[in-house]
Amino acid sequence: MEPQPFRQERVLQGRTFQYNDESFIQRNSFTARASEFHAAPVPRDHIEGTGGSTRTRELFLDASVKVTRQFDDEGTLDFQYRFRRSEDFDGRYTRNLIGIGVHPGGGFQARLMADVRGDKSRIDLQPELGWQDDAGNAARFAVVLPEYLFNSKQDEGQYLSEPITLFSAGEWHPSSDSTLRGYISASPETELEIPSLERRFRDESLQGGASIQYRLSERSRLRWLTEGLATNRHENATTSNRSATMERRAWRSRIALTLGGDPVSQWRLGGEFLSLSEKGALIGGAQQLSSRDEHLVFAGLTAPLSADWHFAPELFVSHVDGESIQGIDRRRTDHDGTYAKVSLPFTWSPGNGAQLTLNPTVELHSAAFGGGNLRVRIPL
Repeated sequence: MEPQPFRQERVLQGRTFQYNDESFIQRNSFTARASEFHAAPVPRDHIEGTGGSTRTRELFLDASVKVTRQFDDEGTLDFQYRFRRSEDFDGRYTRNLIGIGVHPGGGFQARLMADVRGDKSRIDLQPELGWQDDAGNAARFAVVLPEYLFNSKQDEGQYLSEPITLFSAGEWHPSSDSTLRGYISASPETELEIPSLERRFRDESLQGGASIQYRLSERSRLRWLTEGLATNRHENATTSNRSATMERRAWRSRIALTLGGDPVSQWRLGGEFLSLSEKGALIGGAQQLSSRDEHLVFAGLTAPLSADWHFAPELFVSHVDGESIQGIDRRRTDHDGTYAKVSLPFTWSPGNGAQLTLNPTVELHSAAFGGGNLRVRIPL
């Protein structure tokens, strides 16, 4: 759960890669059992990453780092570093934050973080307030001020309205067996002018989500997640009446059931529905508009091979109804079809919670190798 602030690349470049028939089943087979380190409102310190090939020349990468070090023995002042490299519907992005935090007591903390870049005019400020108790209940509020300090130093991009993103997230444990989480990230309309391109852009977005986790027994859990996103974008020429508008609406709902088998194995069952609708015109350097409804079911088993190794094969079956529009000539590509994939991850757990996973996959619908990926997870 992290803020998703406005970034100039959203309107200047857009999504530079394209979604095909198998894009989301591939990403699910890479990340279906990903850690929840960065899903909590106040995440624990960690190093985590997943990388794998999605197409011949495309690499999916989701990496997250959070490190906190105290300045004093009492823990009232600390230094924190956060890193995230991932992707969203607008493309790939990187956030690289450093800052200090103050802990006045009572589980409260106040922070000032900055997304630091070599170009001072592109530095984002991110003040935060957080709270967490011994039971794990937590709340966090953040304000992101993109390129706040040195916007006047920019030669190319001038904001006609100050960009801002408001973020809040919470976690509640109503009982020892249940956990509720939720978040919302809102970016009101931002107006950006690029004189060298003779273009003016407007962008606004809202996204949020909620999840429930319930422990059915000591080794069985039920998880449900739903997320939604709305984006409105506009581009117009500063020297003519030409204009373009794009609208994106997306949401997904996912449910997963983990069942304890014998003392050393677990079963996983679940499904996900994804809806993505992008209408209008290509903005900036975007290559594709996509519209799809995708139904996914999955089932898997975790079985130990030794004290340090376990094997967790998983089957994914997806049915897609959708199409995409590409290029200025608006070529339409059909993405309807049913696809199946098996992931065969082997995980090494040497101790202290660290894990290294090698995950080859096989495409059943085409009887071909489906690519591989590597996962690393290190709690700190």
